[in-house]
Amino acid sequence: MWVKQFPWCPLAIFHLYILNHLGDSQDILPTPQIYKLTADYISDKLKLEWYDGGSAFPSETDVIWEIQILRKKPKEQVALETLKSTLTGNDNLLQWEWISDLPFNCTTHYVRIRSHLGDQWSKWSKMENIPDPPAVPENFNCDVLNSDEIKCQWELGRSTGLYGDRGTHYFLTERFSGKNITCLQARGFHNPPECSFPILADQTKYDFTLEAYNHLGHAKASVLIETN
Repeated sequence: MWVKQFPWCPLAIFHLYILNHLGDSQDILPTPQIYKLTADYISDKLKLEWYDGGSAFPSETDVIWEIQILRKKPKEQVALETLKSTLTGNDNLLQWEWISDLPFNCTTHYVRIRSHLGDQWSKWSKMENIPDPPAVPENFNCDVLNSDEIKCQWELGRSTGLYGDRGTHYFLTERFSGKNITCLQARGFHNPPECSFPILADQTKYDFTLEAYNHLGHAKASVLIETN
């Protein structure tokens, strides 16, 4: 018996795949992953970048993206935007910009995205927060630890969403002596973070300034103590 073969186009194959997997629509479309969030704290403009995952699709396909912006506290939706693109068989980097009506440094902003193809929605991406400049160190205080050193401690405040080399660096400066110290221990797992300063000969008054710094900005806190 002869079986007549008909040519198959890639789009037809993809549509059959969709029809055969409608049991759980969110397992069909890959979950988008946010590649990068960039915030301009002068203009309060957000730039979102993500890869469209087009290499998973056999032919050109139109897709809709839904982008959700939330703020806290409490966490509430402030924007829900849609845009269209075409999947071309390659993993293309997409970009989208948004200007906030509230300064970024007033509250934490969160972003997530999902895709829509036909009548199917993907799952939402992992929610990411817009990186922040460091907050002013809270409850900054310094006390004499022993005859050799002074220990300063503080509370971190809100998270910046930046880690590693892009995370917050701390520097301790003493005004009268002009000495400054990089607080390496503050980047570890000390809770609360701390930084030590040597007791100087013939000096009993210390005016400390703690500066928190990352590439988005800096913040300071100060305290004056006497050792006698």
